[in-house]
Amino acid sequence: MGHVRVYTIADVIARFKTMQSLQVLHPMGWDAFGLPAENAAIDHGVHPRSWTDSNIKRMKHNMRIMGTSFDWSRELSTCNPSYYRWTQHLFLRLYRAGLVYQKEAVVNWDPVDQTVLANEQVDASGRAERSGALVEKRKLKQWFLRITAFADELLHDLDQLDWPSNVKQLQANWIGRIEGVEVDFTLHSEGAKSPLKKISAFTTNPESIGSSAYIAVGTGHPLISEHHLPGDHVETVQKAALSMSGAHAMQPHLNGVFTGVYAIHPQTSKLLPVYVADYVEADDMARLGNPAYDERDREFADKYGIPHSSTQPSDQDAWEQLVRAGLSRRKIHVRLHPVLSLEPPPILYKLRDWLISRQRYWGTPIPIVHCPTCGAVPVPDDQLPVLLSEGINLSSRGVASSPDVIERSNCECPQCKNANAYRDLDTMDTFVDSAWYWLRYCDPDNTVELASGTLAKTLLPVDVYVGGVEHSIMHLLYARFIGKFLQREGIVDMPNGEPFLRLLTQGMVQGRTYREPGTERYLKKDELDLSAPDRPVIKKTGEEPLVSWEKMSKSKFNGVDPSVIINQHGTDATRLYVLYKAAPQDELAWDDKAVVGMERWLARVWKMAHETVRTPRHGAGNGIGTDLNETQLKVATHTAVEEVTTALTTTYGFHVAIASLIKLTHTIEQFAFVHNEGETSISALEESLSILVRMLAPFAPCIAEELWHVLQKATAEESVFQARWPEVDHDVLKKRSVVCAIMVNGKTRGTIVVPETALSDTALLERLARESNVGATWLVDKKNGQAKIIDRVVVGKAGKSGKGRVISFVLRK
Repeated sequence: MGHVRVYTIADVIARFKTMQSLQVLHPMGWDAFGLPAENAAIDHGVHPRSWTDSNIKRMKHNMRIMGTSFDWSRELSTCNPSYYRWTQHLFLRLYRAGLVYQKEAVVNWDPVDQTVLANEQVDASGRAERSGALVEKRKLKQWFLRITAFADELLHDLDQLDWPSNVKQLQANWIGRIEGVEVDFTLHSEGAKSPLKKISAFTTNPESIGSSAYIAVGTGHPLISEHHLPGDHVETVQKAALSMSGAHAMQPHLNGVFTGVYAIHPQTSKLLPVYVADYVEADDMARLGNPAYDERDREFADKYGIPHSSTQPSDQDAWEQLVRAGLSRRKIHVRLHPVLSLEPPPILYKLRDWLISRQRYWGTPIPIVHCPTCGAVPVPDDQLPVLLSEGINLSSRGVASSPDVIERSNCECPQCKNANAYRDLDTMDTFVDSAWYWLRYCDPDNTVELASGTLAKTLLPVDVYVGGVEHSIMHLLYARFIGKFLQREGIVDMPNGEPFLRLLTQGMVQGRTYREPGTERYLKKDELDLSAPDRPVIKKTGEEPLVSWEKMSKSKFNGVDPSVIINQHGTDATRLYVLYKAAPQDELAWDDKAVVGMERWLARVWKMAHETVRTPRHGAGNGIGTDLNETQLKVATHTAVEEVTTALTTTYGFHVAIASLIKLTHTIEQFAFVHNEGETSISALEESLSILVRMLAPFAPCIAEELWHVLQKATAEESVFQARWPEVDHDVLKKRSVVCAIMVNGKTRGTIVVPETALSDTALLERLARESNVGATWLVDKKNGQAKIIDRVVVGKAGKSGKGRVISFVLRK
């Protein structure tokens, strides 16, 4: 149902914009490479391509019955050579620009899936996000994209995006700009083969240097070398560093190990122990440990018994005085501690370069040839795509490094023609494939370039991106990086190289979940007696299960098959329910039984439209005698147009828009039964119905298309989506009325109905109140018929939900 929700949201926006006569690009494609597909194919004994194709076919069917309006002529699949040929081309562009490099690195290794994981794919407990396996640390030669070269732009340009603040904050925290100073320390490392002479330690608090207790280095710092460490510490330190590597990017546990090296404080000559620690912001960084200023430093020092002072240094008062005098932190420190070598380093970031190597078969092959003579050689562009090997035995995980694959990778060096070269065995992280699809949608059949520059500059950037907040620090960040690179290359022309102007994040769809008390084992529906939905019972034990709402998942047995719901309730009712149940950014608690409410509303609209068509042009209504008149109908209709248009343009409050449509339906139903004879009344009814059907169309396209023809607003060849979206008639809205309360001496004495346009005119409101029946009763002396003396009149706003005013009269006693 999560797919139904996200694709319906996007579809409503696309249909609405189409009806506003805008050119709309609403494509669909498949992020088809990766671990899940490969593992599922292995488990089912089929090739990943066959598995992927069958899933695409099934998903396309589901999307069609959802009533989506995707432009299937632009369909993409990242596993198609016609697509990944250009992913490889993009890799080579990055390579030539100096933004791709290969190095040996400590990586996260998933022992189950037999591949490297990015830090983002490891959870806080150190387990693989997908397989659940406890991640191991290994040293492997890996390919990286230099995303850090764009760190400042990626951070700064977040301010220009119309994105939810929580998503921008997540990205800002992940990029993690750190400002401070570095101080040089002389090192004392007795017993090292080739000791380092000095170390530069970073601190965000220059005022705390005097109280430094230790130095902590990251797990990839140059100090952690068999040449620079004392001999009796090499094995212990390197083993510990390997186990801690990458912890700063997940959830550090304040683990550390003493290196056997000391740093000499340049001011006090005190020996500061140097530790490897898992909470240092970057692998190659050294930071000062200042327990008096930093809570983590204090906890680390206490954990490892490092002596320290819990009070800040005596020069703190002088420091604060100089801050108030307007001096910069560095200038203050130079004045207070002139003996120190204090250097302002380059701005530091927590963001690390993007590791893209994956040791799996089902992915985009890396277009590099390794030659014994030339080293790493890019595959020439005219030899792309480098295709995946066919006929590989995919009987186990980790097949990318199997002898079968290695043998098939042998090739000739494109540079020196050495026959002993071989193609790179790794494939790319699937996030590389999905980082640029937004460009390819502009020109999916182009065989000579990524996309036509003219088309890219015409169609980009993407106006609205609909997706989950879970993509904040991976897909969305990587897409922004690629967008800025392509901007630099002159391929696109987007403000700041940003591919997605507006981001709409939808909440997850949750299902009712049942767990066994005690064991908390998830229960299947057939293990429960649900005859009394409010009091479910476990059949086997007679106990009541623990009931909660959780993200739909097969493992929790709380999922819902969209095709079953659509077959039971229809496409339109299903779409309306997922949009009406909750605001798009909120979690949606799915309830099968509530969908019928949308069915009933649509049945009312259907009945009303058909009865209106059968009503004689000069016939009378049923004569119920309500005082609703034609002006009120027009006002209600154009109020709904205003509300629905605002919801689809500004707030994306789809639930609010549907509520307005339901309210308008009720108003039209009332008017349909009013005893008003004549041409004008029927015409007004038909016009309101026409507007209702047009506004219903993006949400419920099937019934809207049918009713558009029932109302004879189109020929058989025309569609409701070719009709223009209704525009607000502001002259009609000027006739809107609101209720205002009249108070006399602090007590409410009645109400009056006034034009909405009168709300800003306090003198007019006072006059209308005086002339009303309420005014005649409470502001006139009944004995002599003279107006009572009024000391003061106050006009204030109504309560939180009221649009009217409160007109308060204070009488002279």
